[in-house]
Amino acid sequence: MGIYLPPALLMVASTRALEFIKKSQAIRAALRGIRPAVVGMIAAAAFTVGGTAPHHWVSLLIFAAALVALMRLRVQVAWVIRQQGLQDCCCSDAAVTHGRHDGQARNGSFHLRQTHPHG
Repeated sequence: MGIYLPPALLMVASTRALEFIKKSQAIRAALRGIRPAVVGMIAAAAFTVGGTAPHHWVSLLIFAAALVALMRLRVQVAWVIRQQGLQDCCCSDAAVTHGRHDGQARNGSFHLRQTHPHG
């Protein structure tokens, strides 16, 4: 009861507040002003992460497929995220060949650490 009641009450209160927000011209104008700043912050984060991540053609292919699915096919974001999660689970061998098991990188690139049965 203690786990489900607080979020349920917050959702009920938020629903009522959302109706007020939808009708308020001042809040809608403020959100229109904030929207470009949020897009800029997301783009800056993407460039920062993209600059530190190892570059591989498969990553570019996945990005392009997700972009086409979102922009052209109008697929819901939740489905794209779900598909990526399933792909990661199903293709774990590909992830291992590009990364080390201990998560450490050598010289900016990822390598599989080889283990030998005799030492």
